[in-house]
Amino acid sequence: MSLIYEYGERKEAKGKLEGFREGFREILLCLVNSGDSLSEISQKTGKSIEELEDILVD
Repeated sequence: MSLIYEYGERKEAKGKLEGFREGFREILLCLVNSGDSLSEISQKTGKSIEELEDILVD
């Protein structure tokens, strides 16, 4: 039973991470559409420009 429980917890955590990434992507798109550059967003979020580009491309 513990393996099934652990598997369920991992699936839930993965879903939360994907949900977070999707929400973060929407926020990034709003910032980019409002005229902020990726370097400005990088400074605001603490994420590298490469990380931001990866999130936007997904």
